[in-house]
Amino acid sequence: LAGLAPGFEYALEVSSAITDLAGNRAEDAETWIFRTRVPQLVATSPADSSTLALVDDSRIEASFDTAILSAALQVSGAVEISREGQRVELRDAPIFDEATGTLRFEPAEGLRPGSRYQVTLSGLLGGPLRATSGGGAYRWQFETAVPQVLSVSPADLDSTVSVQDPTFVMRFDGPLDGPALATAGALRLFAEGIEAPLSPAVYDVATGTLSVVPANGLRAGTAYRFQLAADVRGPLADAGLVWAFSTQVARAVATDPADGATVMAGTRRLQVEFSSAVDVDQLLPRNFRLSQAGS
Repeated sequence: LAGLAPGFEYALEVSSAITDLAGNRAEDAETWIFRTRVPQLVATSPADSSTLALVDDSRIEASFDTAILSAALQVSGAVEISREGQRVELRDAPIFDEATGTLRFEPAEGLRPGSRYQVTLSGLLGGPLRATSGGGAYRWQFETAVPQVLSVSPADLDSTVSVQDPTFVMRFDGPLDGPALATAGALRLFAEGIEAPLSPAVYDVATGTLSVVPANGLRAGTAYRFQLAADVRGPLADAGLVWAFSTQVARAVATDPADGATVMAGTRRLQVEFSSAVDVDQLLPRNFRLSQAGS
């Protein structure tokens, strides 16, 4: 006998041809009916109804109180995962560990942040009695955590940003959604209300740091607004994130000749020293004027 499968009804019949030691034979065959235990789902990982499941480890586990019908894992759709109502593919075939009673599998794309997931295991894993008893499929659902901002530089509403350090850096407490981050419009920068191009963003998963640089740098004395699309943190994110900052206004702090000085006439270079970097695009003749007293 290869073994009794879970969730089955068995009938054992003793033929009337069987005799005892004295040669006596039963008038009729005798039959016993028994059932094997239907596996019950006792634990899951992530836990059922969890709202803070981490995406660092995308393995999903289902623990049963007894062995399942492993042959049913070969049936199409025996194990299904859906994200936001859309089915996702499995990375590998599910594996059942008989020693621990644990079924393990994971989505091919891993778990993505800020998302609703539902796992469905076919009732066939519990044997035919699972279906006839009305138990049906094994199901549970969970949500992955929405990454939160830990820090941002420049800080929101900072009005002293230097144009010499144009890198915008955001740090999060969990991974961002890679596919959403790669879509057009995930990151946007506006200078005085006009969209400014950005260089490709750099995302460090290990540190949760997202860095981006304006393609044309920053301009002095300019108000900026940076936007991060909501999808980058997952469908469960309430809204996108917005930060505003402005660069320093360059002010003249020294001149040569100094103000009020008396100098020799003739050809000479006039110099102005500013408190911070100036917008080189505005270093035009029309923005400088030299007037002669009495003329």
